[in-house]
Amino acid sequence: MEKSKEKTAKSSLIHRARLLWTLIRLSRNPEKTELVFDLSELLFKMQAYHATTQKLSTEETFKELALSRKLMPEINLKNLAKLPEGSLGQTYAKHMLDRGLSPDFYRSVNVVNDTTWSMMWFRQTHDLWHVATGFDTDAPSEIGLQAFTMALMLTPLSALIVGISLLKAVIVNPSKLGEVINNVVRGVTLGQQAGAVFAYKWDENWNKPLVEVRRELGLSL
Repeated sequence: MEKSKEKTAKSSLIHRARLLWTLIRLSRNPEKTELVFDLSELLFKMQAYHATTQKLSTEETFKELALSRKLMPEINLKNLAKLPEGSLGQTYAKHMLDRGLSPDFYRSVNVVNDTTWSMMWFRQTHDLWHVATGFDTDAPSEIGLQAFTMALMLTPLSALIVGISLLKAVIVNPSKLGEVINNVVRGVTLGQQAGAVFAYKWDENWNKPLVEVRRELGLSL
């Protein structure tokens, strides 16, 4: 029993050290998406998503989605770009193509349980959250989206990114502090008023006007 406790304590210490080191690296290189994935997986190993799990477990639409283990189908941006102007699909395709982004930018995870499924689902739909909330992909806007996610789902990953971004602005780039704070405030406000963005079936609504999608999701921009 003692050896088991010592092993657990040692493992926890290692995870915390890796988390701190990854945060330092991310603060230096915020464009390194791989470090965000590393942070996410470390937090899962540390069982830091308890509050998020508790919140999502009360949402019937998300519970139904989790039971189905639904994932996004392969996305053809050129086909989506041909949809009506202002539709969810057309706006998303333009967002991605204009910025040279790929729908499968994420680190893939083998889906074997609810945890691995949720990781994949949120990675696959990340850029759709950008489109729905109106946050762009530059660094200050990304902080805004993380603040939105933090307020909506109580995610520790988003809280860490928001916190380190505010700290970095204060220490390294004070001239950007106002912009960062404005985006954080806007993200939190949107997140507190939004509906079940995390359970929206995006691929079934490509043709729907984006303004209607936003209205369904409670996103008053």
